[in-house]
Amino acid sequence: MPRQRSCCCLRIVALLASAYSSIGDCAERLPQPLLLVGEAAVTATVEELRTDWGIVASMDGERKELKRSDYVLWGAYSDDGRSSQVLLTDGTVLVGEIVRIEDLSVTIASRLWGELRLDRQIVRAWCLLPQSDPLARDREWQLLQTPEPIDRVLLLNRDALAGKLLPTTERDGGGLFGLVSIGIALSDAAPATSVVIDEVRAITFRASPTQESHSECLLGFRDGSLVPASMLTVTNSEVTQITTAAGASLQLRTDELLKNLTFIQPQNETVTYLSDLPAVGYKFLPFLELDWSLGIATNTLGGRLRAAGDVTFQGLGMHSVSRVAYTLDRQYRRFEAELALDDHAKRQGSVIYRVLVERDNESGQSAWSLAFTSPIIRGGDPPLSMSLDVNGATRLALVVEMADRVDTRDYANWLNARLLR
Repeated sequence: MPRQRSCCCLRIVALLASAYSSIGDCAERLPQPLLLVGEAAVTATVEELRTDWGIVASMDGERKELKRSDYVLWGAYSDDGRSSQVLLTDGTVLVGEIVRIEDLSVTIASRLWGELRLDRQIVRAWCLLPQSDPLARDREWQLLQTPEPIDRVLLLNRDALAGKLLPTTERDGGGLFGLVSIGIALSDAAPATSVVIDEVRAITFRASPTQESHSECLLGFRDGSLVPASMLTVTNSEVTQITTAAGASLQLRTDELLKNLTFIQPQNETVTYLSDLPAVGYKFLPFLELDWSLGIATNTLGGRLRAAGDVTFQGLGMHSVSRVAYTLDRQYRRFEAELALDDHAKRQGSVIYRVLVERDNESGQSAWSLAFTSPIIRGGDPPLSMSLDVNGATRLALVVEMADRVDTRDYANWLNARLLR
């Protein structure tokens, strides 16, 4: 019992410290990069987020209204590798902890969102102790998102208990002090087993059939929360309600929403991401014997695309030496991307990016030409923006070549690689 009380006290201290830290962080809205469609990136603050996902941005002291079709994204998202996180079936990440489990619902306590009571069917997992290494954290996140036909309790010693999670009771704790234990029935005939929370690293909930809406906009927050939103509603002049793709309802005071918002990426009918298109061909030429695959919205290691400490949700991951091609069919006018080695390369790795474009020549024959060559890009360099005219192009090929360090840690990312109609 003393150990349980100690754990509760530590969680309270951590929660309060995080809350005070969050309040301090939110005191000022800092300018963030704003990627405009077909224009150079600028720095801006968001003064208003509208229900149609348009924004009012302040750039150099000037307010400008932008439709969702006018911009690619604003800001940057960084995940939290220290705090407890609850994952929903639609990919929503809520930084907080579960304080109550019932037959049909799960209650979450979050310093940003307050207390939330959610339909148990849309809760996928609770990660109590995220991995400190970003790549390991990404792999665990992907594992926890995998639907399971049964509830599971994953223990710190790497054992797992499978069965049915039982409603928490007063004995299990909850509320401000967090859960002390949880119960799980391993089979219909066996008695329930109680597990101390101190021994748990994650919990996954049985997958249930759910109907999810299409995500219209991806929103990131200072605390590490990530929300694929289907609808935004201003209930009155002071409160904004976000409905996630899975149907969860999140509310914040409008001023607090703007203070905590760090990332906006709307669905945009004028922008097509290469990670949403099928490649017509991928080829990797090994320097030694290792084989590296094409990362689709992931780095070539299979983790999320990461550069300068931020996570990118669209793009490609490649290793030197490799190439990939896409069919354009003369439908697009520009190709744009931000080029950087993945953070997992640390300060190693060095590559050259090239882009080749296929067009019809004067005789009507298809011919490839080299349209872009980057300088040498090394691990730790800031992302390099590129924009290329592809009017009339029939195909596009991306190439990554090794530079001055052979192929060691050549984890090349094409961040937000996109075609503009």
